[in-house]
Amino acid sequence: MDTIAYIDAFNLYFGALKPNQCKWLDLEKWLDRQFPNNRITTVKYFTARVKPFEGDSGSCLRQAAYLAALSSLPRVQIIEGHYLVKETSALLAQPPASGSRQVRIIRSEEKQSDVNIASHMLLDACRDRFNAALVVSGDGDLATPIRMVIQEFSKRVLVLNPQRRNSYHLEQVATAYRGTHYRWDNRLRQELRTRNDGIRINLLKAAQLPSTINLANGAVIAKPPFW
Repeated sequence: MDTIAYIDAFNLYFGALKPNQCKWLDLEKWLDRQFPNNRITTVKYFTARVKPFEGDSGSCLRQAAYLAALSSLPRVQIIEGHYLVKETSALLAQPPASGSRQVRIIRSEEKQSDVNIASHMLLDACRDRFNAALVVSGDGDLATPIRMVIQEFSKRVLVLNPQRRNSYHLEQVATAYRGTHYRWDNRLRQELRTRNDGIRINLLKAAQLPSTINLANGAVIAKPPFW
């Protein structure tokens, strides 16, 4: 079954790669092993270039190295949105006994990836470029375009949620949904995992890129330290 994968990069990074120290991931190798019954023809990776925080450019350099490494993979397409860093106001969850509850904070957020994913998926479905779409995200805002792809174009959409929290909206609309499922146990007063049919950590660990990669232009990309 010809399949195009649509990956929400920040969702995947913070949900599965960073917690498991699997940041140097070969997306093609991982998806081929995670979904052996699908023929992954294209991997679309939606991200944004991070900005240095308080003069620390390390994260920018590490991300740039990884994107350069991904560019060596023939089936991977990198689609960039933009990264926004702004100063804004917020309320303290535990305000002091006296004084203002409001503080000024620096907020960073990735913009446009959900719109880009929806646009690419709908256009690809309209042009009959896949039999199935694989959406790697836990963003419930993608429920509407997923529903449209299924209902209007009779395509299958599999959602792989990398987040710890289940996405009710995605689970309701997807042809198939995989993720980590929890329920609240009133007796123990804690969440208990009831099912995990999502990302397999052993496959992430087995699908890491080589420490050094030779690009077609002669450049050599090295895995960043501590990755």
